[in-house]
Amino acid sequence: MAQAVYTYELRDLRTNLLLATVPLLDVQFSKVLNDTSSLQGTLPLPLFNSLGQRREVFELTTPAHTCVYAYRDNTPVWGGIIWTTDYDSEANAITIGAADWWSYLDHRKILPVLTGAAFSITDHIGQLAVGYTAQYSAIARQLLALAQAHTGGDLGIVATTGDYGSTHERTYPGYSMTPLGDQLRNLTENLNGPDLRFDVGPVDEQGRPTRRMLIGTPDLGAVDDHVWEWGGNLLRYKWPRDATKMRSRSFAIGEGSDRATPIGAYEEPGLYALGWPLLEDDTGYDRTTGSATLIDNAQADQQVLRLPVVLPTFVVNGAAYPTITEVSPGDRGRLLIRDDYHGYQPGLDTTARVVQLEVTPESETGEEIAITAEPQVES
Repeated sequence: MAQAVYTYELRDLRTNLLLATVPLLDVQFSKVLNDTSSLQGTLPLPLFNSLGQRREVFELTTPAHTCVYAYRDNTPVWGGIIWTTDYDSEANAITIGAADWWSYLDHRKILPVLTGAAFSITDHIGQLAVGYTAQYSAIARQLLALAQAHTGGDLGIVATTGDYGSTHERTYPGYSMTPLGDQLRNLTENLNGPDLRFDVGPVDEQGRPTRRMLIGTPDLGAVDDHVWEWGGNLLRYKWPRDATKMRSRSFAIGEGSDRATPIGAYEEPGLYALGWPLLEDDTGYDRTTGSATLIDNAQADQQVLRLPVVLPTFVVNGAAYPTITEVSPGDRGRLLIRDDYHGYQPGLDTTARVVQLEVTPESETGEEIAITAEPQVES
């Protein structure tokens, strides 16, 4: 089985033009469902200079001006913005910290395109507002389009198509200075909210990796023939069980104040007959006022947390199928474990949904993928 070859490029953030191919070492990068992913790596200057690069490394690694891409056997598998660098003169190396395109939207507010009045009249921005009546997926798409309509805000991120579910109302007043990245996370947390993920796609005609916002309808990922088996491609795992957030009665708290605060409630009394105690907790739903939506949210929260949950993590051989080019956050696969803990007959045979991948291209055992699976409710 041939070892995969990883290469890394630095490109200009705004234009996506190639600046340099660089020899990053000690690289780890993640792919995350419904949140920001990251990359860390070390650029040793002697090795970089041996390649005959002409541009100064100080300029090449400017945070918020340069992006980095990881390729696996010439296929782009990760891309994002360099936000931090740390040069160590003793090691003569630069540590790079980067995060995907979602991280850019964490530096943006939800505001209409601003005119000259916004910069000369102090009561102008507070009177502005952005509002949408659409499906959650369409709202996410429109928020991205709005962000990229501002001068200097277009990073060429393309959203996928497809919608799901009913329409909802969202209003973002200018005075609230609403963080765009957080509101995308908020959309994913609603009942029937879409999965979101920022990633890279194939190179375009100019050889530049494409930038994408993937929107689920409502889920991303596939029920594939992925199999992770103990004694095969599954190298090691952890199986933590947790009842600290278990609920038999759940409350969803909406937008409001004092007695006017709307609160949805849901209870599963059948748990008491099985010997479980009354367990209560609540979740806040900012900007939500509808009674039906809040009750649905309370029910959804209770069902997810109705029993102790397992938070599985496991490490697989990255060179064996499925590799990082074949498995993505949101995918579901079969997890087979027969050992002292789960027993040998019948053992564990369950479905695991991937929510995060952490890739180490060059570990002591070769390429490894650490997988965080979606929490599983114990039966």
